[in-house]
Amino acid sequence: MAETPLRGLTMRTPKTLPRMPAADGLRVLVQASGPHLEGVRNRALVLTLAESGLQASEVLHLTVEDWRASDRSLFVHAGKGRKGRIAFVGPTTARPLFAQRKIAVILEILAWRSTHGYGR
Repeated sequence: MAETPLRGLTMRTPKTLPRMPAADGLRVLVQASGPHLEGVRNRALVLTLAESGLQASEVLHLTVEDWRASDRSLFVHAGKGRKGRIAFVGPTTARPLFAQRKIAVILEILAWRSTHGYGR
């Protein structure tokens, strides 16, 4: 019997993409986050993950300065392949991101004031 010409040949199988939760599942998560500080943060995280295509580790490393409201973009410093890249979000995600940015700026001001003796 002759040897098969395919012996030793390996094929790469395509990686399966992560499955997105259904729209109803996202809606439940967003509605479950309340109006308090943690709720605003959680809403921004869930919507950013769902809409931007960023990995969880990339989203967790974003800072307030990485958000540009003018074009609804997020700058990822060391994303896939350790390269910087830009991700975009729609208006639904932009609203909680804008709210999160305002809260972060207020908290920075309050922290600065408390360390410099203001507001006592």
